[in-house]
Amino acid sequence: GCNNYQFIDKDCDGFVIGGKDAHPTIMTNLVFPPIPELGADANDNDPTLNTPASVIARYGDFTNINNFKTYLYDLGYTHTINNVYFVALNGDDQTGQPNNINRPYRHRPVPGCTPQCCSGPCIEPLIHPGDVVVYRGGTYPEKLDTSASGYPRYDALQGTETQPIVLITYPGERVIFTDYYPAFTFNQDTRYTIVDGFEFDGRISGNTFMREVVGLGGTPLDHVTLKNVDIRNGERWGIFGYGLSGRNYVTLDNVVIHHIMTEHCLYRNDAYSGLETDIGWVISNSLFYACDGHNIHWRGGTDFIFENNILHSSRWNNIEIKNSATNGIIRNNLLFNAGRAPLVIYEDNDAQREQATGIDNILVTQNIFAARSGSNGVIPDTSASPAVQFAHNRDPSQGHFV
Repeated sequence: GCNNYQFIDKDCDGFVIGGKDAHPTIMTNLVFPPIPELGADANDNDPTLNTPASVIARYGDFTNINNFKTYLYDLGYTHTINNVYFVALNGDDQTGQPNNINRPYRHRPVPGCTPQCCSGPCIEPLIHPGDVVVYRGGTYPEKLDTSASGYPRYDALQGTETQPIVLITYPGERVIFTDYYPAFTFNQDTRYTIVDGFEFDGRISGNTFMREVVGLGGTPLDHVTLKNVDIRNGERWGIFGYGLSGRNYVTLDNVVIHHIMTEHCLYRNDAYSGLETDIGWVISNSLFYACDGHNIHWRGGTDFIFENNILHSSRWNNIEIKNSATNGIIRNNLLFNAGRAPLVIYEDNDAQREQATGIDNILVTQNIFAARSGSNGVIPDTSASPAVQFAHNRDPSQGHFV
């Protein structure tokens, strides 16, 4: 492919995932050239499919909803698709119709139900397993989330293993969520839901920034996927997983996180969660850079995989593994230009983890580590850092590494 250190372009057609619209006041000591203002790629595995016109030329007009379903099938959505709901900035929630591109909704359709904490039954959610919600291009001054009823604290989209629910952008159109904190959230109890193709920008009017751009506070979560997205311009974190457990089988694929102001591109926190931690995360084919902490700060967690990622230009470490992470694989990644070390295995003297048994069974294989020497890193001092560092603030880790 034609990926570089700022964007993902697997099919080399010049239509890219990520790297857009970086705020100039974040990480000003790093200079990244601007990304061309191209549309989002309609299919990053096929160089002949990028613009809306190229998609229509192949599949036919989407007034025939089966043409759109065929397009989704070729993207890899091979399950039986039920209703398709189109959402657009010029849509109308009163006149929107399923399977009708000419009658879009303004918002994702939800039933008029009462919150579960109040008296009265909730109406059955409108979005069912196998349904697809398609967002047309533009900048949405609101948040995207996975609530099913419009009451984010009470229920969530729930697909099934064979019939996931998909939120996806219209082919070849940029869909940006901003100006509402956080820009995106997987809500509590979301299951088998895929979010594909969006841009989440942490800038808020008044030139301030969201604390985190994407929040993973909902728990439990089960088999949720974030893919082909650009996350940028956070005040503190790009993705923040709060100190909770039960966010199991979270997949980040072809995700670009960049220009985060004071801390980490991705922070999966386990503070206050006890010893039970998230299971089965996969972070693959993704790009993390220009974050003012670590690229990935990973506390706890078990059965996780970091594979085929590029992580660079962090003020601290590219990856820091901490506090009883177990059964992990770190494979085929490129890590460079960290202010400290590319990879740190770190046991902390952490009051919330006093019963922790230590990091254990971590396989690190087939990676490229470019350790900082002199002033090559973000911090312009003359000290060098190792490629892999083992550190602790209490007894040495008793774990096993290969």
